[in-house]
Amino acid sequence: MNLKQLEYVVEISRSGSINKAAQNLYLAQPSLSASVRQLEQELGFSIFRRKNSGIELTSEGKLMLLAAKLQKFGGISIMGLVMGLFFFVSGHFVLSFAANIVCGVLADWVASRSQYRSKKVLLASYVIFSYGLTGPILPLWFMKDAYIANLTARGKDAAYIDTLFAPINNGSFVAAIAAILVCAVLGGLFGQRMMKKHFEKAGIL
Repeated sequence: MNLKQLEYVVEISRSGSINKAAQNLYLAQPSLSASVRQLEQELGFSIFRRKNSGIELTSEGKLMLLAAKLQKFGGISIMGLVMGLFFFVSGHFVLSFAANIVCGVLADWVASRSQYRSKKVLLASYVIFSYGLTGPILPLWFMKDAYIANLTARGKDAAYIDTLFAPINNGSFVAAIAAILVCAVLGGLFGQRMMKKHFEKAGIL
């Protein structure tokens, strides 16, 4: 990835359209599309997704763009902080806040090992960041008493609580962690396939 490609991504994101971005950059659309496709192949994930109203950055694209624009420690950590604050003010336990902070900082550190350029390292960073989203469900395993007290205070009866906690055990925790890993990795691959399918169908790529 070079500065010119980064400029293209920023302009496409701002314009919401490859056509408009190409006009603003004084480039032919096929040339701009080819540059984006080359960058996505280099990174190993889709940067944009197509919508009826135009295109937008994928979650991987947002993370990549943030990392590429800053290329220094702090940006991904701030994203984790924002997500943690969102969960906290939404009424979730403080563990939700902590999980996003820890995963955000760790993801930032991992990405910084390659100066935010390696596609494999950035993917690993994205997977780690995704684990921060487990914050709202972690209390089911690690703050059971507090969770039950909260449910009781909200008027939930014993039958509801027993049903909720019936599948909560070490096995379900491992399964949840494994599912996040698989979904985080496959999500990027699936997004890339969908992006190619829709962009090629529209004649953009």
